[in-house]
Amino acid sequence: LQAGVALALCLGSGFRMHTLGSLFGFGEVLLPAWLALALPVFCIMVAINAINMIDGVDGLAGGVLVVTLVGLASLVAVGGGDAMPALTIGAAIGGYLCFNMRGPFRARAAVFMGDAGSTVLALALVWQVLTHSQPAAGQAAPAFPPVLGLWLMAIPLLDTGSLILSRLMRGQHPFQAGRDHLHHLLLRAGFTDRQAAIVVIAASCLISGIGACLWWLGAPEVLLLGLFLVGFFAYFYAIHHKQQVLRWCRRVLVWLRARRMLRGAATH
Repeated sequence: LQAGVALALCLGSGFRMHTLGSLFGFGEVLLPAWLALALPVFCIMVAINAINMIDGVDGLAGGVLVVTLVGLASLVAVGGGDAMPALTIGAAIGGYLCFNMRGPFRARAAVFMGDAGSTVLALALVWQVLTHSQPAAGQAAPAFPPVLGLWLMAIPLLDTGSLILSRLMRGQHPFQAGRDHLHHLLLRAGFTDRQAAIVVIAASCLISGIGACLWWLGAPEVLLLGLFLVGFFAYFYAIHHKQQVLRWCRRVLVWLRARRMLRGAATH
């Protein structure tokens, strides 16, 4: 069904992913006609399931979506494109987060995203990323290169890709339900739901910002790809050796709590 919807969207709009940019440093990588249609369908399916798989803590998926959409809108605006669609979707999710994210005045979420919400929002997001990474009619260049889309959606892609690879290496089904996502590890380390969501959203903001800054500073696309792959294998190592990560997270949490207690004692 996802493939059918993605295919209908590409066929109905006439969208094709004709180029991957100068991905390997040897000039622009042009795609044949069949791959120009098949690749965006694959990307849409990956994005939908990646966003759905990180939707495990109140406010997490919505917060990551807002970060990605704001970063996307910034890149589009700098490139002279229309950033209003991305900002409009981000603003809608921001209103939703007021009732979904836990905070000092809300102990529990009042509304939930669910599979339907994560599916349609992921579709809207990845469509914006795909269309702005390809030259529009009358334009010589896209708003940003396709490789930058990996940085914008880094956390969902890193988390999903690493888990699938790690499960395959352990002889498990890659799409089985489990509690080995990043937010699950943070919860097991002792973080609250709100703290886990904030940490992952902050990580998404940091990675997106690094990618955008590197591109603005003139980093070649092959360097952006190489650094992303280094980050992927580092993330995979951490997920595959999660007990070490858990110990490190617990130490950080103990340090933060001790610091808070000392600050409270000094105040009194």
